[in-house]
Amino acid sequence: MKLKYTLKRSAITLFISLLFVSCGEAQYKMKLPFVAYNMLLQTSLEISNSDNEYIEFLERSFGMSENEIKDVFDYLRTVKSESELKKSVTVEVYRSLRQLDEVSKKSRKEYFVNNILAPYLTLVVNRSYLGSDTETEICKKFEEIFGVTDFNNALQRLVEATENYYNGVPYSIDNLHLMNAVLQYNGYFLNYDLDSKYANIYRISKYLASNIQWGNANEITIIQIKRIYPNVLPPAKGYSTIGTNVVVVVEDYFPMLVDVYRKELKSMHPEDEYMDFKYQKIWESIGLEIRLEDANRIMYELSKIDFENIEDEQIELYLITQTAIHEAKHKVDEYDNPRQLLSLDNEVSAHLTEAIYSGSPHDALRSAIQRIEGYYINTRNEKLGYLLKQLWNLASAHVKLSNPNNDLLRKELFEIYTGYRTIQHSEALIDLSKFEKILVPEIWKNIK
Repeated sequence: MKLKYTLKRSAITLFISLLFVSCGEAQYKMKLPFVAYNMLLQTSLEISNSDNEYIEFLERSFGMSENEIKDVFDYLRTVKSESELKKSVTVEVYRSLRQLDEVSKKSRKEYFVNNILAPYLTLVVNRSYLGSDTETEICKKFEEIFGVTDFNNALQRLVEATENYYNGVPYSIDNLHLMNAVLQYNGYFLNYDLDSKYANIYRISKYLASNIQWGNANEITIIQIKRIYPNVLPPAKGYSTIGTNVVVVVEDYFPMLVDVYRKELKSMHPEDEYMDFKYQKIWESIGLEIRLEDANRIMYELSKIDFENIEDEQIELYLITQTAIHEAKHKVDEYDNPRQLLSLDNEVSAHLTEAIYSGSPHDALRSAIQRIEGYYINTRNEKLGYLLKQLWNLASAHVKLSNPNNDLLRKELFEIYTGYRTIQHSEALIDLSKFEKILVPEIWKNIK
């Protein structure tokens, strides 16, 4: 029997929850020892390096200000070793537990997440423990604050499963799904990785789709998550979770991407320029006559068409929409076409769908070309080569138009989608009519 961890709630309850989560955020930030420990676990810090470029790198990586970075550096200069830092973190968790009762009921959840739950899970995933009495107290407080008692304490089960994994017992991801079902009900989401040893909790800032019925037995939920304390973001700006109905879009990526596009528009060159002449040989091998300067111009012009005359906020919304549509298509393919197991076919399906339905189809076409080109270079698959040629020719034709036409581009992309045959089974991709009728308008309705 397949377990489904989906908690139903009304739109009003959801709105109140998200509003409640945001309350007290500024007042109860994560304490400095926890921030410093989290940073050290996720990167090698050079606390003597005051170079502006390095500081800016840390700001982007962790979502911090320059002053916050300097505060962490000043704190770490007072700590003699990593073991001393870990001891300070442990002591601070104990202190936070004692202080919890002094925090107002309105702000307790935010305080608990930032200064007890998040550091505790970070310790656990790094095989550091607080002692059975303290851990039992944390689990009881979790149950009390999150108001869910019918899940046999999801936190306790996740911690036990993690400890068992490190002792050689197979790990069941169902325990993480259970934990996230509780957190999601309360407006949070946990990104938890035993291999990379990180546990980061995010606030759900928006639901782009909530429990959308898909067929007789499936649902799709798309959440937009945002950092609530400094941490390194997940490796992708969006992903479809394995074994649940949840699709995730990571909000913090997109302001950084907007900055990249603004720099491109100013310099009139793509950020990731083609500079290696090997690409010309690759293009020649699939029947394309493109020079490096032509390719760079086409990539730049595609994004310029969509982004030149709109505000940063609109660019960000378009990019979020692209990601949401892309990752939602992965979930739909998982449900509707389980035979389509090859990741290359899944990526072709998602990239083409993203370009067809996003508000920035020219930029999405650019993204599709870049990704499929990478796949072709690695595999030299004939079908991918033919698809890559189609997309380059389409892009070249559309940047030459005096009046770019989104609808015409979408129509031609749709024809490419319907004409594609999968590498694994030589089958057509799934029909898009249901996706277009149900998910696309739902995402666009909630994105603004």
